[in-house]
Amino acid sequence: NYTASAWSCEGGENQGDTLTLAVGQIATCTIINTYHENPPQLTVTKVVINDNSGVKVVADFNLFVGQIPVVSGEQNDFDPGTYTVSETQDAGYSTTFSGDCNENGGVTLALGEEKTCTVTNNDIPPQQQQQQGGGGGGGGYVQPELSISNESSGEPTDVSVTIGWNTSYAATSQVIYAKEGESHTLDLNDNSGTPPKYGYARTTPEYDVSPPTVTHFVTVTGLDPNTVYYFRTVSHGSLVFGGEHTFTTKEAGQGGLVLLTPTGGATPTGGGVTGGGTTAPTGGEAGGAPAPETIPAGPEVTVTGGETIPLTAAVGTVLPAPPPAASLLLANILSLGSDSNWVSWLVLLLILLLIYGIWQTIRSWSKKKNKGNIQG
Repeated sequence: NYTASAWSCEGGENQGDTLTLAVGQIATCTIINTYHENPPQLTVTKVVINDNSGVKVVADFNLFVGQIPVVSGEQNDFDPGTYTVSETQDAGYSTTFSGDCNENGGVTLALGEEKTCTVTNNDIPPQQQQQQGGGGGGGGYVQPELSISNESSGEPTDVSVTIGWNTSYAATSQVIYAKEGESHTLDLNDNSGTPPKYGYARTTPEYDVSPPTVTHFVTVTGLDPNTVYYFRTVSHGSLVFGGEHTFTTKEAGQGGLVLLTPTGGATPTGGGVTGGGTTAPTGGEAGGAPAPETIPAGPEVTVTGGETIPLTAAVGTVLPAPPPAASLLLANILSLGSDSNWVSWLVLLLILLLIYGIWQTIRSWSKKKNKGNIQG
């Protein structure tokens, strides 16, 4: 409740709180502290709005009046003067000031005044790049540009392929693609299709709209066998495209089993695509797949121009067809109506002969046992 005057010195030279004395010189310095019964009081209140998947709470933001830390909602005494209210900022939230603070958090306190400042943090939608805050060099936040990394693809089947990539923050998932001979020149003015195809002949639906993700898996289906395709990954936060890559589908009938192998988590780690994956929508191309436990060594993606990118953490791999199970063998034996099933006939004959031999052995042993019982 006291305010201090400036220093006043007799003898020597003082500038502010610095005094210079010559050898043998004596000085007397005085400062006056004045008590105020009604010092100015300021309450800083924090409000956090999470309407775009944000998870922060009031305690995650530190508040300051000048250099003095304060607690949200608590009234504090200050000396008369002008102060700036501030906080530790979070890149995912915008900041606005209201109440007795101006748009930059400034507030002037006079004796006997009670003032309140409100600091509001609102989570920023990841689907758009925003700039918030007032003009004239005021506060605010510009969301960083969205970027794509770790693009890779699983080994294609004859009719499908799975593409994976990471983004620098949560965004949507889409793949634009074209067969060799079809248009595959990137054109941002091409808004044909839903979602837009951006100059390419074909596109998948746009997945991961709500909620968005930083780890993306999209399975493109309905492809032609033994065909070269060009593709780009597309994510909307701010709109961003990956580089153009190619893959070649297998011969017809060589689909195999595609196994996705994300490692879990949602943070880009470099060296392939890691993370959880997405949920496939109903109908159309499937976006995403379950996450098995192992990560096999991956194939390579060929980039236009001849560069190759090894898949150090493969998005997919093709497994050979499993050997026929006993149930499949029995099914073949039972379907004997085809001339091409002579092997099945032979197997059936061998089984019948084996059963007959076992029956004859049991019958002979039974006769000998009965004969011995009669003689006894």
